[in-house]
Amino acid sequence: MDVRAAARGFAVERFYFGQITMGRRPTGELRLLAGTRGIRPELAEAIVREAYLPAPDHQDDIGGLALLRGRTAPFVFVQTIMMGGDEPFRYYVILPQDVLRSLSGNLRALLALAQRTFPTYEVTGQPLQPLIIQPADTPPTDLQEQAMLNLMTIMRDRLDAIESLLSAVIQGIPVIVRGAPPELPKRIALIEGVLSLLPPPTRYGVTFASCAYSNSPVDAQIRFVSDDGPVPPEALSYTWGDPHTSGASPRSDYARFIKSQLRLDTRHVIERTQALTPVAGWRLKRGDSIMDALAYGSKRLRIDEALLNHQPVEPYDVARILAEDITLPDTLRLAYIRHLLAFALVLDEDENTNQLTGAAQGQPDLERAILNEMRKALAAGKGDRVYRRIARWLATPDGFRGMHWIDLLQRAAIANARALASAGDADGLSRFLKDVRSAPNASDFSPIIAHLIDAALPLAATHRPLAETVFTMGAAALPAEQLGRLFTVRGLIGQLPKSVGLLLVHMQNNRTDSPPAGLLAQAAFDFEEALRPLIVIRLTELVTLASQYALLDTAALENLSAAAATPWGDTCETTLRWLARTLSTEEALRRFDARGRAALLRILLIRHAYADLAVEFIRHQKLFFP
Repeated sequence: MDVRAAARGFAVERFYFGQITMGRRPTGELRLLAGTRGIRPELAEAIVREAYLPAPDHQDDIGGLALLRGRTAPFVFVQTIMMGGDEPFRYYVILPQDVLRSLSGNLRALLALAQRTFPTYEVTGQPLQPLIIQPADTPPTDLQEQAMLNLMTIMRDRLDAIESLLSAVIQGIPVIVRGAPPELPKRIALIEGVLSLLPPPTRYGVTFASCAYSNSPVDAQIRFVSDDGPVPPEALSYTWGDPHTSGASPRSDYARFIKSQLRLDTRHVIERTQALTPVAGWRLKRGDSIMDALAYGSKRLRIDEALLNHQPVEPYDVARILAEDITLPDTLRLAYIRHLLAFALVLDEDENTNQLTGAAQGQPDLERAILNEMRKALAAGKGDRVYRRIARWLATPDGFRGMHWIDLLQRAAIANARALASAGDADGLSRFLKDVRSAPNASDFSPIIAHLIDAALPLAATHRPLAETVFTMGAAALPAEQLGRLFTVRGLIGQLPKSVGLLLVHMQNNRTDSPPAGLLAQAAFDFEEALRPLIVIRLTELVTLASQYALLDTAALENLSAAAATPWGDTCETTLRWLARTLSTEEALRRFDARGRAALLRILLIRHAYADLAVEFIRHQKLFFP
């Protein structure tokens, strides 16, 4: 069936089905009388079987109306009326989903398809022009409010009954209405009242039949029946004017939410359904059922209001909405972000706050908002939490990037170090500095290492683990001049291994006695294993700058060449090459034994300094193998 977009609106298929007229009286079998080009007799018969609507007991100029689902056509608008024959005369309009959606849940626009005058046909196969259906707007507020009031009048203001009826419609449970007045407008009032309680995008799927039988196979959610036949066990039954429903007892979070709003004011309901329009529409397009779309929408509204009123909300729900909901406006998105940040900064919670990076992806305004909130937290003295949160974001592949985040991370690190120092927490400060030293993005901290060390020095002078952490952090990041200054800090050397103190004595004094063999290697060995290569490189650098070559014995040089083959060799590439060149002067080389000289050559080999290695081979040959 072809739905052609006309210059304005949609062109849809339609047909008449009934008896031919002979002698001004309908007679004969029911058949396709007239239809648009896409309607064939077998197609019309299939639609009639699926969308069969009996004629109403009460006759007027409209007859019975229905919006039904079918398999042959997604939706069918049906009008049936008696025209003097033995069988009803029926009018069918085929309504694809897009066409029905274009009516914006406006029942009056749908009912405008009904005809008040009907043609008669003496022969079959008459052609019809497609029906042009214009898109419609959602009914104005005053009409929706009146529809709600009419429904409440019908149901005697029993909100529990309205909740049950609405729950059934949402869950696709058949609603059987008995005892309704025969007049069509009164029956339509109940349908219109129910629709007014739903967001417009979900209304199009609510089907109805103004006249049916209890055992009718018609696929309509709301059916008005006049017989006393048994009601299907899965159906909800309502007798017109009663304060209660019977049969099925469905429950819906959305219906419960709407009932709470009806207790306040019908305008509250309209405001809520309008607010739910983009949310429900988005969920339906995702493939949600009406029940799921409305359950999500009502939950979203409750969470929105709770956050705006600074009430507690589960962070998981906030994170999920923030990550998934494309209908969340920026003003609310900021409230969601602040809520998650509050949890992150109070509970140091990871799982849900990681959603913030995804929510701000491609949203510079939101990223700035998160950045500003973190700055406020830092100013409020939450440096430790700000540091941990930003460090984790920066460490994730999809985390935040850029100089503003690194700057805030650095300021938070300094603030946290100073806070720990002020509190006298030497153990905590040592752990924090180790965390900084081993961070995946450790290079981001290079500009502030001196500040972190300065904050820790007063405590380090009386706390050995912290003193070692400070020294190794300086060894990893400080230039030689600044690293050497650490040896002048009163009390610090006393907290380091004794071998380091003894090494310092031999570096600073013009002693006539020789240092103990292997002193430099021992000083490095007295630190934790993972850091020994770094310590031996940096201590060798300080000793070389001090021209204390007596400390550079074979053990020191062999340890230095071994360090060149570790990851610290990559970090200290420039220093290692400088040491190899500086210690390869004729004067220096004559101080070392063959193993020491070989260690210097291995450094160049390990670091792939082949040009320098070739030069040194020649030098060694001239000096030691003439």
